[in-house]
Amino acid sequence: MKLNYKDGVISFDLDGFLSHLSGDDKLKMVESLACEDAVITHVVAQILDGWTEGGFHGAKGCYAPTDPAPCTGLDWAVRQVSLRSGLVAAKEILRLQETLAAKEKEISELLALHDHAFRQRLGTFK
Repeated sequence: MKLNYKDGVISFDLDGFLSHLSGDDKLKMVESLACEDAVITHVVAQILDGWTEGGFHGAKGCYAPTDPAPCTGLDWAVRQVSLRSGLVAAKEILRLQETLAAKEKEISELLALHDHAFRQRLGTFK
């Protein structure tokens, strides 16, 4: 791995850096990156559209004619989303319904409070 230093900035070749990491260290780094919003957004774009916004993608589509199993991480992710999409959708719909019910309750309570305050005000002005 080659490090470059110029004007107070250290840069390095990412592929070279990755090749020098142990399996455990690489896994720790990947797990940390996997939680970053930008990484999640780009991976989801690849799963759903085949490409990132910038036109990049990981290895994909290497199915053997006699083996329908996905052979890359991206192929596997597409397969898992396909298999679980109903469950994911059901969970999201339930979450949205619960959020909506909570907001409706909050609005109802606020309207009741407003109605009570309005009636009190009318009573004091009569």
